[in-house]
Amino acid sequence: MFELVKVAIARASTDTVEELLANIILTGGGSLIRNLDSELQRLLLEDGYEKPRVLTVGPGYKELVAKGALVAARQAREGQWLEVAN
Repeated sequence: MFELVKVAIARASTDTVEELLANIILTGGGSLIRNLDSELQRLLLEDGYEKPRVLTVGPGYKELVAKGALVAARQAREGQWLEVAN
């Protein structure tokens, strides 16, 4: 998982890396692995990434998904919207 996170960070634009590192959120079955969040954060720090913050989603994860979708929608430009036919 650590290597995959590093790939995602490497692919991010340089102007979003800091925000990305501060908002790593683990979800799904893997997020139930004990201490996975703190271990991933430790590995990122050891590898030289500044101020990583890794969290595990609790029972209120649907609210976080909705907030993330709202942020993405607000940042979308007019030409990025798709029209859905009824």
